[in-house]
Amino acid sequence: MIRLGCLRGDRGPVSFPAPETAADVEQAPVAQETSMPLPVLFGANVEPHALPVGRSSEQALLIDSLGLGLLTVQDHPYQAAFDDTWTLLTFLAARTRHVTLVPTVSSLPLRPPAVLAKAVATLDRLTGSRRTPREAVDALESAITVIRAMWSGERSVRTHGAHYALAGVHPGPAPSDALPTAVRRIDDAALAAGRDPDTIRRVYNIAGVIPPQSAGPFQGPASQWAEHLVALVRAVGMNAFVIWPERDHTRQISAFAAEVVPAVREALARKT
Repeated sequence: MIRLGCLRGDRGPVSFPAPETAADVEQAPVAQETSMPLPVLFGANVEPHALPVGRSSEQALLIDSLGLGLLTVQDHPYQAAFDDTWTLLTFLAARTRHVTLVPTVSSLPLRPPAVLAKAVATLDRLTGSRRTPREAVDALESAITVIRAMWSGERSVRTHGAHYALAGVHPGPAPSDALPTAVRRIDDAALAAGRDPDTIRRVYNIAGVIPPQSAGPFQGPASQWAEHLVALVRAVGMNAFVIWPERDHTRQISAFAAEVVPAVREALARKT
């Protein structure tokens, strides 16, 4: 299985306002034959603090043991208290068994492109592969076709593909907030750079907590988190979520894995 995830060029976690209610993004019926564009992944961030020694490893083992799919580590060269990200990723890959490792930012001034490419390829090869490059491209191409069909505004759509397909679906609603606009900018930038937008997984970093009472988006109970995440999948096409706990990492990551993730998966499995 692929253990190393894609690189992202953001500057850290950003909390986007979620839709107020699920009704805002679920106005059109979806037939039972609808396929999800991509498997939705869930994960948690590990802060790569050098001290105390072993804390990053403890957090990584917790994430792996809880069955979460993504483990992210930021790579900011101005953070003097952080361990080197790629050394830490290699260390954590040797200690974990299932989780996919993702550097949420990668600094080219710190690692020239040729060095970064060699490091990425080496770590990916040593941690194994799940799909061939051709299969991965085909799956992503099929997924993007499904997403665009769901946003097309047509009365009924049908798509065909070996990995993902739609049959007898009434698509919609079309996205209208800031996040879909950002997604379109990513597509446009990828095309301008000669890259295939279909090869991009949409990972959403969420800085927040899971308290008993609601204090705003991603500052509420597990049921509220689940409603927001399902809305982001169905309306915007996000397909991976990583919690960046604002405090009490162990309890927050455990609550995310035990309460939020199962609720989202159950809601998405119903497809209505």
